[in-house]
Amino acid sequence: MKISNKKIRQTSIMLLFSMATLLFCGAYKIEPRANFTGTWVLNLSKSDFGDNPLYVVPKQAKISGDNESLNIEMVVIAVSGADSTMKIKLSTAGKPVDVITADKRTRHYNTTWTESEQTLKVEYSSSYSGKPDTEQYHTTDTWKLSADGKELTLNKEVKVDSGYGYTVKAVYDKQ
Repeated sequence: MKISNKKIRQTSIMLLFSMATLLFCGAYKIEPRANFTGTWVLNLSKSDFGDNPLYVVPKQAKISGDNESLNIEMVVIAVSGADSTMKIKLSTAGKPVDVITADKRTRHYNTTWTESEQTLKVEYSSSYSGKPDTEQYHTTDTWKLSADGKELTLNKEVKVDSGYGYTVKAVYDKQ
C-alpha cells in the first residue's frame, strides 16, 4: 500500500496542530476557585474604616463550603457594643438568597465569582425593619484572598436611600 505525499502532508499538519493544542493547553494554567475556608480575624492595623464605626464589618468570620455555597458564621459588634453571631448560607451558583435579620430586616443576597473565580462579590439590599419591600440600603462586598492565602480583604461599599454612602476596607488574618 502506497501513501501519497498529500496524505503525509495532511497527517503531518494534523499532528502538528494536535501537538500545538496540547502544548497550549498545558501552558495555560487554570486557577482553582479561591478557597476562603477557615477562621478569619479582623486586623485593625491593616484595615481602613475612615470615619465609620467598627460594627460595619464582622470582627471575625468562619467560612466553610463547597462549589455551590458558602456557610459564613460572623461575629459582629452590635450598635450597643456587644458581640453577636450571625450565620448565613450564600449560594455561589447564581441563586439569590433571602434572609430575615434579628432586627427584622429582609436582605436579598446575590453572590457571584469574578476575576477567574478569585474574587467573590456579594451584593445585598436591606429593607427597613419590618418593611421587607422597601430598601433602606444597598451593599456590595468584594472578598479577595491574598496570593499566599493568609489574608482575606473585604472592600465594602454601602449606599443608603437617603443619599449617604461609605466605603470600608477590612483585612482579615487567617487563624
